[in-house]
Amino acid sequence: MPQSEEDAVKKVDKHVEPKECFIWHMDNKKGYEPIPGTGCAHWVAHKKKWNGGKPGANGCNKNFLIRVKDVKSKAGSEVEPADVQVGNVWVNKDGSHCGLVSKVSPSKDPKKDPNPAIEIEHCSSGQGKVAKNDWASHFKGEGTFHKG
Repeated sequence: MPQSEEDAVKKVDKHVEPKECFIWHMDNKKGYEPIPGTGCAHWVAHKKKWNGGKPGANGCNKNFLIRVKDVKSKAGSEVEPADVQVGNVWVNKDGSHCGLVSKVSPSKDPKKDPNPAIEIEHCSSGQGKVAKNDWASHFKGEGTFHKG
């Protein structure tokens, strides 16, 4: 008997948000399965309402993008850390993880460090949830920011 949508959703990893569409219809024999991989790009795509994906390829069951490379492409031009704004998209240096800038605070010592304090909200498999982390310490100040 093919697996139902409801049963597939129950198998989606605990850190992935939203869970209800991070599934694909495999075929009539298998039914639905959770999408392999992590949900960071999926979460960003839902927040940004980027639903240009195709289920079974680069989109979830509701057509939202699921691949970091597609989210990065959709986010557009790069932004320097000194010019980052809330809502910009962050992508790690190897292109395997992404999130959204959720808070920007001015540098405490602009002469020493011109970059503001930047908080990244992201769907974290390592933390098992949607988390907020400091870009400079948690992500070691690495990666790129995109307009979004």
